[in-house]
Amino acid sequence: MERQNRMLKPGASPTIFECFHEHLHPTLSKRKAPASRHLPSPKRRDPEDPPTTSSGDTAVSHFGTDADFSDMNSDDTDLPHEHCQCVQDLQESIKTLRSELSASLLKTNQLMQQLQQEKNRKDFSLDRFKNDEPGPKPKLSHLDQFFLTMVRLRLGLTVEDLADRFGINPSTVSRTFITWINLMYVKFKELPMWMSQSQVNRWMPPYFKKWYPTTRVIIDATEFFIEKPSSLARQSATWSSYKNHNTFKVIMGISPDGTMVFISNLYEGSVSDVDLVSQSGLLALLERYDSIMADKGFDIQHLLGTIGVRLNIAPFRRGNQQMTPDEVLKTKKIAAVRIHVE
Repeated sequence: MERQNRMLKPGASPTIFECFHEHLHPTLSKRKAPASRHLPSPKRRDPEDPPTTSSGDTAVSHFGTDADFSDMNSDDTDLPHEHCQCVQDLQESIKTLRSELSASLLKTNQLMQQLQQEKNRKDFSLDRFKNDEPGPKPKLSHLDQFFLTMVRLRLGLTVEDLADRFGINPSTVSRTFITWINLMYVKFKELPMWMSQSQVNRWMPPYFKKWYPTTRVIIDATEFFIEKPSSLARQSATWSSYKNHNTFKVIMGISPDGTMVFISNLYEGSVSDVDLVSQSGLLALLERYDSIMADKGFDIQHLLGTIGVRLNIAPFRRGNQQMTPDEVLKTKKIAAVRIHVE
């Protein structure tokens, strides 16, 4: 049975593209387009009336209609005044938030500083002496190493003596001592030592409050014997005429209640007490109307006068003349309270 060719129906288009309809069926292009619908313009609603739906119910919307926006641009002065008032309120709120944020940031920084100081105080605690490091265990625990360092600093025992007492080699004693000295220098220098004037006044003994109420610090110098340097220049620089030995000199200060508040760096033994004070950085810590108590060797009134600080020092004898009763009484008062720094 032969296959019959399928023919398109009259008026059918072999393509889905409308651009070919006119060529294939010219009669289709002559059809009239449907008339456009003219919808009635919506009745303008009073802005005070609530919006309604097609069913007549009141509709709640977060967005206004075109009429609402057109009314905002009208000459009505109520809305612009309300708008300006809102802007002013918003600006005031922003200023308030900024001030509160600045106060919060300042308080946060203060808390962070307090936490850091507390961390520095607790960083060097007994918990640091636990031997939890991997690798071979040392012959001495960290606590014993620290005790060895303290024994040598306090008693001045030799390396050989400490090696015999702790049952280790002398080289181990030397390495342990140097390591712990460096560690204590790094850790202890972070601890705040200098006390404020309010702290000094809070813990000041009654005797100081009666006779020397403005005393901030009591200073004195001390010297440490050292081995004779091989360099002739170093021998001359470290020679102390007071100790008749090669020394290093340091200035220390305590508060009236006996707390250590200042320790300078080490200086060569030939440095005078006046130069020691000027180079130690103590003058930068003092405040106006403070007073310092010192020994007779610290004749530094010319240095303190420029910053408004007073020097309490025992009076000197003038040649062969005897001191007056007032000078004797002043010497006894100063010696009675300055003895603690010795």
